[in-house]
This record gives sequence, C-alpha cells and structure tokens, in this order.
Amino acid sequence: MPAEPEGLDLLGDGETSSKRASRKKKTSESAPSKKKARRKAKKKEISHWLDESDPLQIEYENSNSTQGISKLRFMIRGNPRPLHRHRTSFGRMYNPSEGLQNSFRDNVRRLIFSDGKLQEPLFDGDESLVMTIIFRLKRPKKDFVGGKPGPDRMRPNAPSQMAQTRTDVDNLIKFVFDSMNTILYEDDRQIMSVHVIKVLDNEGMCQ
Repeated sequence: MPAEPEGLDLLGDGETSSKRASRKKKTSESAPSKKKARRKAKKKEISHWLDESDPLQIEYENSNSTQGISKLRFMIRGNPRPLHRHRTSFGRMYNPSEGLQNSFRDNVRRLIFSDGKLQEPLFDGDESLVMTIIFRLKRPKKDFVGGKPGPDRMRPNAPSQMAQTRTDVDNLIKFVFDSMNTILYEDDRQIMSVHVIKVLDNEGMCQ
C-alpha cells in the first residue's frame, strides 16, 4: 500500500495525518506526566500532624516504671493506615509503609520527647503494658454536601461512625505496634492487652 501523502485527509474528519500523529504523540506523552504529577502530589500530602488542642497527658504514679509513668495519653492526627507486608523489587526487599511509619514516629517523638525530659524507650523491656487505641478513619468526600469536607457539612444520610469499612483492625494495630518499637517500648511483645475501636471520623474536618 502506498504511503499516505503528508497532510492528506483520508477519513474526511477534517484532520490530516500529520495532525493525527501529533495528537497521538501528545496523548502518549501526557499519560506518564500525569502519573508523575499524581505521585508528586501524594508525596507532598501530609500524613500525620499535631494539633495544639490535643494535649499530652502523662501521669507519674508508677514506682515499678523506670521513668515513673503510670498512664500516657496522646493523639496523632492523620488518616490511620494499615501496615503492609514487606515486598521485593529487583531482588531487593523494602517496606512499603516506611514513609508513613517515619511520619508517625516523628510526630510521636516531637510530642513526647522534644523537651528532653523523657528518654526512649519510654517503658523498659521488663514492663508489661495495656493499650487502648481509637482509630478515626477519614471519611470519603461523598459523605459531605457538595463533596467538600468541613464542620457541619456532613450529609444527613452519611454512614454512622460505626459503619463497617474495608480496612482491617488488625493491620491498623500492626502499624502502631511496629512503629512504636524502641520509642514507647523496647518491643511490642510487652503489650499484654489491647482494646481497639475503629470509627469514621465525625470531628472537625473529619480527616
């Protein structure tokens, strides 16, 4: 078959071969660039943060604790994430949750240890611990009027706080337990009992 003459409109759609080739090239180039833009936006997204309205509460009444702490209560803001299994890529094993775990650890360290009064780990290896964890999951935009999250913008028919979600509680727990090794305790085997609640966030921006 002879080559299509440059600039000839064979399809009758008003578009020449050269224009079609140029359009296809732009489409193929824009796809990876959009993916890169999404990845950059994801990296810039703040995973965890602190709020001044969430004070750190520490009670010192435990003579059996090295640092005398009997109770510790704090909040780290951010959408709870599950701990993913280690993966292998190009013959190298890596932790897909490493970035999120580092963000979580950094905020815990800033909240508890920044004044230098307490040392890591907070509880020595011979101390047994009991934990209560409340996970407040980020709500999807469809739960809000106009798809815009914010105070008093939740739809009347939005799911309740106790609605079931796809995120498993055990994987959320593993994220916290693994992240706090050598920071709150020497090893998560020190945790003898844990009470966990998973709810959809209903406070403030619900994020």
